[in-house]
Amino acid sequence: MKLRRTDGPVSVQVAELKTHLSEYIRVAEAGRTVVVTAYGRPVVDLVPHRAVPPVRIRPATRAWGSVKLPRTGKGRTDSLALLVEDRRKR
Repeated sequence: MKLRRTDGPVSVQVAELKTHLSEYIRVAEAGRTVVVTAYGRPVVDLVPHRAVPPVRIRPATRAWGSVKLPRTGKGRTDSLALLVEDRRKR
């Protein structure tokens, strides 16, 4: 496996990737994208892992029964209108 010393993505065929998988994983760990091709067509990007911050769920500020849902025609609830109205009140 020979790589040029650039910061851009590296392109590799599936057979080459299978033969040198650990080397291409190190390339991705170093911050480069490895584009895997099959029959000359890009099929997969091997990219460096990036940590995603955990989602913070806030506790409810009101009991569900106290929420008044706006009504639209035919007795259906307009959820988007409810969310927009709630955000404006905050």
